[in-house]
Amino acid sequence: MASLIDISVEGVNLDIVKILRLLRTLRPLRFISHNIGMKLVVTALLESVAGIINVVCVVLLIWMMFGIFGVSMLKNKMHYCDLPPDFPLTMYEVNECTCIKLGFDWKNRD
Repeated sequence: MASLIDISVEGVNLDIVKILRLLRTLRPLRFISHNIGMKLVVTALLESVAGIINVVCVVLLIWMMFGIFGVSMLKNKMHYCDLPPDFPLTMYEVNECTCIKLGFDWKNRD
């Protein structure tokens, strides 16, 4: 019925016609209610939402733990000493205090 009314008043732009078009998009739900296999699949999906949310929460907590661990492990590791090329040590073997004592610049990699 909604399709027939929508086709007959196609040129008119009324709010009630928009509602009828919305009702026409709900036709696949009628198919789900008549098809037992589809009804079983949709019911299983809806019942598994709580379990999926629990898994997502656990995964987010694990990501946060690794994020905190990574930040604590890389604390002050993104700096380097601006040494001349002929210096006997590499820029990674010198810490901040040694770099400043030698008179070189301690720089941030950002």
